[in-house]
Amino acid sequence: MNDTANNQDDYDSPWKEGVEKTFMTIEKSTCVEEIYREINTTPEEYLPALLEIVRGFRMGVLKPADESFEQGMRDVMENNTRPLSELWKGIDA
Repeated sequence: MNDTANNQDDYDSPWKEGVEKTFMTIEKSTCVEEIYREINTTPEEYLPALLEIVRGFRMGVLKPADESFEQGMRDVMENNTRPLSELWKGIDA
């Protein structure tokens, strides 16, 4: 029996991290290419509207820091929290 083949730690080491980073970069790169392709095929007169859509999307997804902080404080004041140990369940860190 080959001990190396059965040792998950050997498999998960730097090789796996490198593959995951490469895959994520390729995935992001592909997405960016598709976004550019969509922009390039959009008629010029619609580009200002597309820009507003993209900006609106970003603003809706990314909350400003003060809003995020205020929401966190509301959660604490309303006891809407969970123990830290529970938050780390299932995460390999």
